[in-house]
Amino acid sequence: MKYKIQKNIPIPQKPTNQCEYPFNEMNIGDSFLCNNSEKVRSSAKKFGCTVTIRSTKEDGLNNYRVWKINKGI
Repeated sequence: MKYKIQKNIPIPQKPTNQCEYPFNEMNIGDSFLCNNSEKVRSSAKKFGCTVTIRSTKEDGLNNYRVWKINKGI
């Protein structure tokens, strides 16, 4: 047989509220700078909050500013 069947192995809990971005620490209207808008947008969606993102040039660098616009989890 190719696979070994095992019984009574508990299913691990899913990690909750783990995100590399500070969405759970932010209030609505707070923002932060990042350099990958698609990664932030995807993380926000998984985290359950809505963000708006605008490209910006601050301190001579091209980045994105991310604003939290709803509560999320």
